[in-house]
Amino acid sequence: IFAIDNESISAIGQWPWSRRVFANTVNMLQKSHVIAIDVNFSEASKTDPTGDSFFADAIVHSKPVIILPVQVNSKTKETIEPLDEFKKASLLGQVNLLNDDGVIRKVNNYQDEFMSFGSLIASEYQKNIFIPDTMRIDYAGSEKTFLTLPLRDLLQNKIPERIYKDKVVLVGATASDLHDYFQTPFGALSGVEINANIANTILMQKFYKDIPMGVSLAFIALCSLIATWFIIKLAVVSPLFKVP
Repeated sequence: IFAIDNESISAIGQWPWSRRVFANTVNMLQKSHVIAIDVNFSEASKTDPTGDSFFADAIVHSKPVIILPVQVNSKTKETIEPLDEFKKASLLGQVNLLNDDGVIRKVNNYQDEFMSFGSLIASEYQKNIFIPDTMRIDYAGSEKTFLTLPLRDLLQNKIPERIYKDKVVLVGATASDLHDYFQTPFGALSGVEINANIANTILMQKFYKDIPMGVSLAFIALCSLIATWFIIKLAVVSPLFKVP
């Protein structure tokens, strides 16, 4: 992950950046296998319109596939997509997350005509891989479990090519001021890290399976019996449990 973090914003300048930054990012990552940029490009740049053309040109000429995000309104089916000049030579993955109880645990890998952002990454990295319709995310760990480096360092030529050669590279916001954080079973994670975990779950083919209700009840009953047996056993052998 190349992070749009506080250090990068301090070095590059106030957010939102010129699209020239992302054009340079794409051009520098040409030895990678997949480039997934989890940034909203649905509106033209107001500060540097010509930078949009540089980014569009970088996407068109990129050897690794470029994946950009799209958001789908589950009720109205309205989509927020990148500008036409960006999406014509890239792939679009939906970044919607299931948030039933305030914690991101699952993802729909197919919504309307779009695959999820993470599943699209996995399918481009490994063709014909199995992808379930809906899955529980097998989180690899807490924040920065995956190698996470400031995007600033890439743009300043401080990252050796071997770090990202033939790899999946994700670019996304981790700066707290950009408000792209969600609660997960491992605490708050940025959206780009959640997408990395989705892709990793699919690439590792580590899927949770629901246990039938009967099996769950039988397991609970067994645990209760074992606990009761231990309590009785302790009452018999331990003086602490005997009535004086």
